[in-house]
Amino acid sequence: MIFGIIHLPNALEVSGMKIHYGDFTHESASRSRSRSIVQVLSVCGFGKVNCYEDSPIIHSLNSFFRFIICYLLISFFRLLLLSETVATKHNLSQNILVLAKISN
Repeated sequence: MIFGIIHLPNALEVSGMKIHYGDFTHESASRSRSRSIVQVLSVCGFGKVNCYEDSPIIHSLNSFFRFIICYLLISFFRLLLLSETVATKHNLSQNILVLAKISN
């Protein structure tokens, strides 16, 4: 079995364009669970693709408060997106982690 791990900017995040254009190496940005990620990885032979939020890690008191603020703000935007799209699953972290695998 072959695994692929990708860490990329999340264009669906509230400030997604800031992340996208914040570094010249970011040639494109994808929304989590978007068809573009699945399409690119399927062309490369990957069958199963999972996307995960890359949430802040708690390692100090400051990072704990950052985590809480991030959680509260993202919860607000989840509610806003729920009211507009009726979808319940949105990855809204600044970056997303994509795991893919090829089964032999």
